[in-house]
Amino acid sequence: MGAHALSQPAREYLCKIIELSLFAADFLLSHILLFLLLPALCIPYIDRWHSVVLFWLRPSRQIRPPIFSMKQNRLRKRIVRRYATLYFIIFVVFCALIVGPLVAGMIFYYFKTDPSGNKVPTNLGGSLLTNWGLIQPDNGNPNQTMPANINASLSSSTSS
Repeated sequence: MGAHALSQPAREYLCKIIELSLFAADFLLSHILLFLLLPALCIPYIDRWHSVVLFWLRPSRQIRPPIFSMKQNRLRKRIVRRYATLYFIIFVVFCALIVGPLVAGMIFYYFKTDPSGNKVPTNLGGSLLTNWGLIQPDNGNPNQTMPANINASLSSSTSS
């Protein structure tokens, strides 16, 4: 490697970050697509329509499903129950990862702590509502882009 030997660890570090970021993006995208397919699974006989679309087979010409023994049927049903349970657990976890921070942020945003330690609701602007009025650092001026007394500032700037 010669002169590149010193920069090789930094390059490997950057490559690892990029690879892991791509993996995380693929993981999230594939699970989101999987969850978006859930409503289609609830439609009866969607598998037949899917075969018609994929293979252009009329329903009367479709490939017949295999006939399984009772033991194979029980095994297949057990596998379906196991993976369905896993699917819905993962679905709930993903929903919690999305909804949880939103709810926590709303609770943190709409309820602040006053100086005495009590949780009190705030308005949408974030001002603290207490029994002694609003606390605003600008003395109640909602327009913070201009001076409080525009006439005084204009006359002082033009007179000098």
